[in-house]
This record gives sequence, C-alpha cells and structure tokens, in this order.
Amino acid sequence: MTALAQHRQQLELLSRTLDREAHILLREPEVLPSHSHNTLYLDEGEEGPFGPLLVRAREVLEGRPWLRLTNRPPVERSALIRVLEHGADVSAVAWSPDGTLLASAGADNTLRLWDPATGKPRAVLQGHEDSVRALAWSPDSALLASRSSDHTVRLWDLATGKPPTVIEIDPSGGEDLSLIWSAGGALWALERDAPVRLWGPAEDWFPVVRQDCGVGSAQPWAWSPSGALLALGRLGRVDGKVEIRNPSKGNTLVLLEGHTRAVEAVAWSPDGTLLASGGEDNTVRLWDSVAGKPVAVLEGHDDTVRSLAWSPDGALLASGGEDGLVLIWDPSKAMGAPELSGHRNWIWDLAWSPNGTILASAGYDNSVRLWDAGMGKSLAVLEGHDEWAWVLAWSPNGSILASGSDDHTVRLWDTSAGEQVAVM
Repeated sequence: MTALAQHRQQLELLSRTLDREAHILLREPEVLPSHSHNTLYLDEGEEGPFGPLLVRAREVLEGRPWLRLTNRPPVERSALIRVLEHGADVSAVAWSPDGTLLASAGADNTLRLWDPATGKPRAVLQGHEDSVRALAWSPDSALLASRSSDHTVRLWDLATGKPPTVIEIDPSGGEDLSLIWSAGGALWALERDAPVRLWGPAEDWFPVVRQDCGVGSAQPWAWSPSGALLALGRLGRVDGKVEIRNPSKGNTLVLLEGHTRAVEAVAWSPDGTLLASGGEDNTVRLWDSVAGKPVAVLEGHDDTVRSLAWSPDGALLASGGEDGLVLIWDPSKAMGAPELSGHRNWIWDLAWSPNGTILASAGYDNSVRLWDAGMGKSLAVLEGHDEWAWVLAWSPNGSILASGSDDHTVRLWDTSAGEQVAVM
C-alpha cells in the first residue's frame, strides 16, 4: 500500500469513528483526544492501520498534561470500602441471597468466595479449565453454579464441600452462555448458538430436561417474577423479535415483533405484567406480556440500548445505552422522566438498590455512578477501577454495592457512609 493510500485509509477510519462517537464528543468536547485514541485502540488495536499514529499520539499527549489520556471524569474516592484482588479479569460477581458471601469469577479459571464484612477470602474454588464467565446462586444460598469457557457448568455444594457436579455443555454453542435459577429451584443455561437447556432438582443434579427453544441465537433472556415464563431476545439476528415461552410445556406463547434490529436486553416488571426490551434500533419497547401486544415505544437514545432495569416497585424503568446516557421512563405515562448524563462511554450494567432509592450504573469509562433517579441528580461518581466496570450487584440489605472490572478487582462501596469497604 502506498503512503497516500495508507493516509486515505487512516482518514476514512478516523472520520467514521468521529461520526459514530459524535454523541459523546459533542457533549464532552474535552475528552476528544483521549476518547478518539481509546476508541481507535479498542476497535483497531496496535496492529491496525492506526497503530503508528496511536503510538505518536501517546508521545505527544505525555508532553501536554492539559490533554488527559483518559476517559475518566473527576470523581469521588470516598465511597470505596475495600478492593478485593481476584488476580484476573473479573467477569461476574454475585451475592448469596442471604447476604453472607460474595462470589467473584475470573479469567484465572477460579471462583472466589469473600467475607464482605472483612474483605477476606473464604475459599478459592478450582476445577474449571478456562475462564469462568457467569455465576448464579440457588434461591436458598446452598448451591453456587458457575459456567466457563471450558464448556462446563459446575454446581458447588458449599455446605458439604463435596467436589462439584460437572455438567458438560455442547462446545458448538460458543462461549456466550449464561445461567439463571428459576423461582422453583431449577437451573437454566442458555447458549448463544444452541438450544436452551434445563437442569432441575434431581438425583446428582444431572440434566432432567434438555429442551430446544427453537429460537437459534437466543440471548438475552429473563424469567418472569413467577418463574413460569421465559422471555428471550434474538441477539445476533436482525429480525428484532422477542419470544415469550412456557418452558414447562415447551411451547411459544407469544412472539413480540416491533424492533427493527437485534434485541440486546429484556426485563420483566416486578409484577410480571409488562416486559421491556431494548436493542440496536435505539428504542425501548414495552409489551403487555399477557396479551402479547405493544404498549409503548420509548425513544430517546442515540445508540444501542444495552441494559434495562426496573425499580423494585415497578414505577420506573431505567435504560442504559452506548450513547453514555441513562434514561428514566415512567411506564404508566409511556414517557421519559430525567435524563442522567455523565458517563462518557457505553453503559454496561444498571442496578437499583433494594429499596429503590438509588440507581447504580457501570460504564466503559471505568466509573460507577450513583443516581437519584426520581430527581434526576447525580449522587456520586465512584472511582477506583482502572479498566471497564462490567457488573454491579447490591447486597440484599442494600448497604453495599459490589462492582467487577477488567482490572482484576471487585470493589465494595458503602453508598450510605461514603466509604470504601474492600478491594477483592
């Protein structure tokens, strides 16, 4: 490739990147140098056509301290209670339902159990032969399920300390596997490119049902509050359909059509009457789950909707997008309430405190933010993570918020006292 052709390629790539990220750059122009650098680095890497320019950009920025090479905004550190050093990228965190243990899963093939009161490790669970990607506690806190890129699901009986039950997963299904316990105590696993599979209470916990949901690429998914129905999006497909199934009968009850592109998130209202979905068409859609009819199309995001979370009382619905915005919707009026801006990149996860007074958001900008969603006010920006904040989990009593990140740590935040509890 000639030098002229290479320069044209670089300019075209930069132009596409700036156009795609304009919604963030126009709102936060001071992050133009760092955000452009980081986006190109994540998209193209050092080996891409922008590699030499990225190196030069860092050299120039080092000599110009007023141009920050970071997407992180000025933040408060006071709420961080402890940092829990997992030792590898953290892909999942989960509180036991009784609140006595916090589990973390990582790229070092292990699960780690922590005492949230002291921040000390209680156990390191080994056996997986590849990264652990998801965790799910049984409703009674007796069993912890883990799934891994080694194509297994393992069930750990923490009370007896027996070796885990190992359930083989079809390797053709890919790595995008998640786990959910139903209210009735059955464990479900869903693969991106394979059927839904069910494991239920049975001798030795081996599969009692293997059920094809017939939706192909079927993620995301969510159980209804009653545990009777399963909603499945069609991530990876362009038809934008959402399916509501009765897994016990193995049939499709309703097929919801309206999204024009792939669905990225689904969430049931606490009373189970409404289902929310969000997707690559930048919309949030509300559905009557009984009648299978659309209720409202909520527009406001400028990019893909990645996360949804209902307030515990069902009065508000929060949505997070790749545009860096958290939007709050009043489903009863089918209209938006406050717009919460502050994140400077994608919103990965949203979580309401158990009493519904605080909304937490985790972002691609390494920060965790706390919001008074009703007033539309920022309560705190929690800094400490050095890489993306992926996952959030409130303790059952709402006193502590856990966040997991690619920086190999789980951080515990005391959102009431404004102190950091632990780094794990």
